[in-house]
Amino acid sequence: MKDPLAKNSLEDVLEFNALFQSILNALDEAIYVIDRSKKVVYCNDLTEKLMNVKREDFVGKEYVNFLESIYNADKELASSQSMAMHTIEDGVERHVENYYLWNATGDDGFEADVRATPLFGEAGEVKAVLVRIKKSRV
Repeated sequence: MKDPLAKNSLEDVLEFNALFQSILNALDEAIYVIDRSKKVVYCNDLTEKLMNVKREDFVGKEYVNFLESIYNADKELASSQSMAMHTIEDGVERHVENYYLWNATGDDGFEADVRATPLFGEAGEVKAVLVRIKKSRV
């Protein structure tokens, strides 16, 4: 496979994208990305399964609205409880072990290790946050 950063044909880019998607879906962690505008821009297959959410109901939506629906709380409270929202604001990585997460329907949950990692732009600004969730062993 050619260098994905070199000038490539559309076919090369699509092939690399498909390979990258396969890699992300093979991980044993649910991962999703929230951009600076606080919208979910990506989630892998395990995110859908663990969080009991359809990709089309999650990606492209405001993350705080998702939190609000799960926790049945107003936006301010839901946002204040989110590691990812804090990481978007201050660029500090956060990690919590054995954190109890509710799924999207709010009727079931699980313990997990959760990490919110800032993704920085060239100028050092936070461009997005990568959230990784690994279900705890019971």
